[in-house]
Amino acid sequence: VLVGIGYLGKVIALPFWGRVAHASGARRLLWIGGTSIVPVASFWLASDFFAPWQTTYTFHFAGFNLPCQLSAEFVSLGAIQLISGLVWAAYELAMALMFLEAIPRQDRSCVLTYYNFGNAAAHVVGGLIGATVLQIGGESHFAYLAVFGCSSVVRLCTFPLLRRVNQQIPVKHSPPTRPAGGVLRELPQPVFVSRAARD
Repeated sequence: VLVGIGYLGKVIALPFWGRVAHASGARRLLWIGGTSIVPVASFWLASDFFAPWQTTYTFHFAGFNLPCQLSAEFVSLGAIQLISGLVWAAYELAMALMFLEAIPRQDRSCVLTYYNFGNAAAHVVGGLIGATVLQIGGESHFAYLAVFGCSSVVRLCTFPLLRRVNQQIPVKHSPPTRPAGGVLRELPQPVFVSRAARD
């Protein structure tokens, strides 16, 4: 259910982030998403501060009685998952748009291959590091808190990389023209200039 809540957050947020990208551009959306996902892991640390309570609801569906237990921890984790889905939707949409905007068509397959490989490798390495921390900590409650705390600290290291996302935009050229002599004249390739220089 918690994983499903995260995906629900993405479904809810994607139309809104699409409008933001249309109005401000993919680079601005990447900055919003990249900075927003940094504190998400630390929210899991706050789940301990909710007053413990638990109640049981019974749902009646098609003649069946389905008991469902709700607790303070479940509600808090569900809220965190919803927020996580909202901000990850911004980051993932921005990355998809950046592939189309910043990478020439002939290089996309190569860059996507490297990106997917790096992303998969990061998942493996991150999982191994997390498992090591849990093993050292004896899989205790504190060890889990340390994993989420370390995740937040490491995400902070992405800020310098996000600052390097420049504000360059492609200058569009007219399509090649065919003069009276019948020879197709090639125009230069699009170049990138800063927004200030273009203005």
